[in-house]
Amino acid sequence: MQLTWIDWTVIVVYFALNLAVGLYCWRNTAKRAGDFFVFGRNVA
Repeated sequence: MQLTWIDWTVIVVYFALNLAVGLYCWRNTAKRAGDFFVFGRNVA
């Protein structure tokens, strides 16, 4: 099976979006690592 340029573009875009979401989540959780365990001290 030969992959065309459209296939490669879809694969690259998919991995780029996954990387972008991962970096965004990592940057936000790195600032509030303690909030992970206490849910930001919010009950509601």
